[in-house]
This record gives sequence, C-alpha cells and structure tokens, in this order.
Amino acid sequence: MINSRKNDPDCRAALQMIRATIEEHCPPGVLMSEDEVNGHYGPELFAEAEALSRAIVLTVQRLSIGDVAKPPAQRGVQPSSPAGINSSSDGDIPALNWLSRNSSTQ
Repeated sequence: MINSRKNDPDCRAALQMIRATIEEHCPPGVLMSEDEVNGHYGPELFAEAEALSRAIVLTVQRLSIGDVAKPPAQRGVQPSSPAGINSSSDGDIPALNWLSRNSSTQ
C-alpha cells in the first residue's frame, strides 16, 4: 500500500506548494532548481522532499541571530539553553537521517 503512494499526484502537488513558498519567502540560493534536484538526488518525491528540507535548514541557519541558532526540535524535550545546529560539513540533517532509515523498509 505504501508503494502505491510513491508518486502520488497529491504528494507531488503538496511538495510543489512548499517549493513555491520557499522560493517566494526564503533567501536566494537555498533551494536547488527542480532540474538540479533531479540530477543530484533523482526524480522521486523523497528526493524533492530532501531538497526542500535542506532549503529550510539553510534558511534557518542564515536567519539565525549572531552565532546562536535555534536547536533542532526534540519531541517532548525543552532545551535548557540555546545551542547551535549540530551539523556535519556535508549538511547532515537529523530529520532526514530518520526519514532515510525509516523509508528503506517501504
């Protein structure tokens, strides 16, 4: 059943709406073009979602005040003090890592 939704037109439309919002409201250069996404990640919906997620994280990093960035959200845990986003040099995004691990069984 999950595979039947792999290229669901409603999912594609939702991702296009998110893309349009990012393109309109986020700093230039944070989001790859659709052609770049297809060439770099592939044409799958998950690839587009990954590119959109990276654009959101880059925007948050660019808009952070000073050296203090908003820490990644943790379910049920309130951070005790502000901290920087902990990411590796390859743009590691915890939510994408979780999605990657959990989507491999689909």
